[in-house]
Amino acid sequence: FGGALQKSHSIISLSVSGNQMDDNTSRMLIHGLIHNNTLTYLDVSCNKISCNGLRVLLKGLLEKPNSILSVLNVADNHIQAEGGRSLGRILRTNTSLVDLNIRLNSLGDEGGKMVFEGLHKNSTLTRLNIASNRLASDAANALAIALTQDCCELCVLDLSSNQLCNDDIENLGIALQNNYTVISLDHRLNNNMDT
Repeated sequence: FGGALQKSHSIISLSVSGNQMDDNTSRMLIHGLIHNNTLTYLDVSCNKISCNGLRVLLKGLLEKPNSILSVLNVADNHIQAEGGRSLGRILRTNTSLVDLNIRLNSLGDEGGKMVFEGLHKNSTLTRLNIASNRLASDAANALAIALTQDCCELCVLDLSSNQLCNDDIENLGIALQNNYTVISLDHRLNNNMDT
């Protein structure tokens, strides 16, 4: 798998969704893409990648100084709070990623908080799907701060199916009063929410 990818230096889009990929397969994937400087889209959703595999993917693809990866889909994997820490760290410094889908994982409130803290210094991410991750008040507070930062360029944000309460949604509404970039916010199916 990795050897075949090494021979192609011009792959711009790669989808390996639903392939039972685990952390070891993630390492092979990165080994195969280590010299690729053209990849802009990667979909590894619906696999078995944990925090360790995610860390390998992020380090191999987004920490490279010449990274142009703009879309990353890691939805429906086994990513927990430590993965949120890795994502937050990358978001602080990466300047290529514009679309991140991490829905249907298990970040929890702490992992979500780390992702949103990474957005405090990020000026490139415009789309974030973080639905179904058990986010609660700590994550919502970190997001509210991120939404008030001048550098925040988020346009589309999906927070659906988490554990946000009415107060969390109200605080996000207050943060959005002076934010002119968010055009779509989905907060359906949260705690104490009718819609």
